[in-house]
Amino acid sequence: MIGHSESCAMEVLSSSVTLGRVFDCVAKENPTTLKIASLAALDRIAKHNADLAQTIVTASELPYIVCLLSSTHTNIKVQRGALALIRDIVRHCLSLSENAIEADLFPTILVLMGSPDELVRNEAAKVVGEMVKQSVQISQLVVNAGGIAALMNVIKLSKEHCCLPAVIAIGYIAISSPLLASVIIQSDVLLPLNGILENDDDEFLKAGVIWALGLIGKHSCEHSRAVCTTGNVVCIMTEILPTNAKARRSFILDGHLKRIQQYSPAPDTEMYKILQGINCCFPEDIVQRATGDFPESVMQTVDKYQPKSNCVFYSRHPKSNELNNSDNSSHEEEATFE
Repeated sequence: MIGHSESCAMEVLSSSVTLGRVFDCVAKENPTTLKIASLAALDRIAKHNADLAQTIVTASELPYIVCLLSSTHTNIKVQRGALALIRDIVRHCLSLSENAIEADLFPTILVLMGSPDELVRNEAAKVVGEMVKQSVQISQLVVNAGGIAALMNVIKLSKEHCCLPAVIAIGYIAISSPLLASVIIQSDVLLPLNGILENDDDEFLKAGVIWALGLIGKHSCEHSRAVCTTGNVVCIMTEILPTNAKARRSFILDGHLKRIQQYSPAPDTEMYKILQGINCCFPEDIVQRATGDFPESVMQTVDKYQPKSNCVFYSRHPKSNELNNSDNSSHEEEATFE
């Protein structure tokens, strides 16, 4: 019922007795299944809007929900439910994120990124991602508390797409300020991100990594140079961009297509071939007026564009070069990325 609409949820919450009973199911010594169901009910309410989420916070139960995370006796599934609820509270606005901070969410949330349970790590990273995009101050708080190392831990421990929330959180921290982007670079985050581009088969995850790298390098030429010189990222781009429409979109919007036009390598050099391979992934008119600021109608043409079949895409793998040179007309299913 409460999940159907805001009005239904509001009607349920109009009775403080109802909300109090749901909290009692979470707080008291009840069966684990009842706690999980109660947390899920609160989560469905919080998802609707900031006002409903604030109603839950105003009931003064957020500190207890946070305590569920830190207790060594809490069931793993209860932890997952509590994290999902906190995530859907803080996602709405800065004040709700500040409420979570006041409830002593840190450093507990960072500790959970080292949990042996992959879904707990995943949910913890999602919470941080929702919070850091709210303000520079929260991003700075996360960094000061050791958040970069915790997010890197999620990336190293998780398999495939389960590390995507940590990648997204790093991207949001990076875009907060040039200083925080520099901290990320100095924290050796680029190497594991580069490892995903080199070794992972998940195109959706790769698109997320490219998005994050774009935000890290967006601030200045120095930031961009650090991204491009770590682990042959530019070379890897030439392998991903031809078949990944979302990655191409991010590459333009983050200003990287414009930035590489500023390089003037000598013809017949390896870097010249790499940059030509990247340019071949985009319509000529887009390359010529690359600004990073195109209307959606133009970006849709980029999404549908198929790189020229006569382009030679650079690859670090000889076999891949043979495939690229022989046939660029077929494309894998394009990944989408939020």
